[in-house]
Amino acid sequence: MRPRLGWVTRTFGHAVLTTGLALLLAPTWQGAIVAFVLGAGIGLLKLVRSPTLQLVMPIAAAFVCAAAVFLLAEIGDPIRLLVAPLVTFLPGGVLTTATVELAAGQMISGASRLIYGFVQLALLAFGILAAGTVVGVESRSYEPLQAASFLPWWVALIGILVFALGNYLHFSAPTSTFGWVLLALVVAYIGQWVGTALLGATLGGFVGAVAMALVVFWIASLRRGVPAQITFLPAFWLLVPGAAGLVGLTEAVATDSGLADFMAALLSIMSIALGVLIGTALYRVVHHGAEEIVQFAVAPPTVVSEAPRRLLDRLLPWRRARD
Repeated sequence: MRPRLGWVTRTFGHAVLTTGLALLLAPTWQGAIVAFVLGAGIGLLKLVRSPTLQLVMPIAAAFVCAAAVFLLAEIGDPIRLLVAPLVTFLPGGVLTTATVELAAGQMISGASRLIYGFVQLALLAFGILAAGTVVGVESRSYEPLQAASFLPWWVALIGILVFALGNYLHFSAPTSTFGWVLLALVVAYIGQWVGTALLGATLGGFVGAVAMALVVFWIASLRRGVPAQITFLPAFWLLVPGAAGLVGLTEAVATDSGLADFMAALLSIMSIALGVLIGTALYRVVHHGAEEIVQFAVAPPTVVSEAPRRLLDRLLPWRRARD
């Protein structure tokens, strides 16, 4: 299906999407500008439909972005800034879905997605490490700095709005979906922020995932709502399980003390997966009654899990009535 918006608008949307995420991960004006330029470059690169290029796209994108960031010395936190332009390559949804499926006993599909997700992370990490070797950076450049905001608190709200706008433009989404996507993003961000403040960074994603799942499925049940797969993926990117994995894996390979951070990233992925499970179960109990919990089946939205349509119909039974 041909996109509704032209390639210029979609490329600009990718740059805007990257800028919004950079305002959340590496909140500096210099970082936002660099993220916009890199996001535009990656958006242009993704327009090429060559099957051969698609095979090396993650490595090429990671190498180009990392080389540009490492060459710019004073831009804040280079390793976190790299996450923003590479967000559309991150396998956060795949890793989370794999954890959900393994927890539910779906060993073949869960193990397959888990291996695919780690291979994708390894390709991205290889591109970053190759760029660091060519540029000649020290090992400490791969270590993320302590999270600190150099901008006012309200910049995070602007970042969410910019991220939602970029998602709308880049994916040529229908106009009616913008408000619902923005709502899902705000709920996921607030849930993660509250969870981090109360329970710590590892369980912050769990609270955000529970809140996100409840809101996403509630939106899908409304008469004028939108399907869950449209609002799920942007919220997953905001929770950045794939970003945590990429930062942790890169640091684990490039430094002597990075293994602990990589294990913390895996725990964050598992907490988000558990949050999706519990949030889905809570929604089914509230929406369908307590007896539905007995027939509960794990089937995240297709855009995240790429599961067959029949699994989505089991999770969202009201879709069959619409069809």
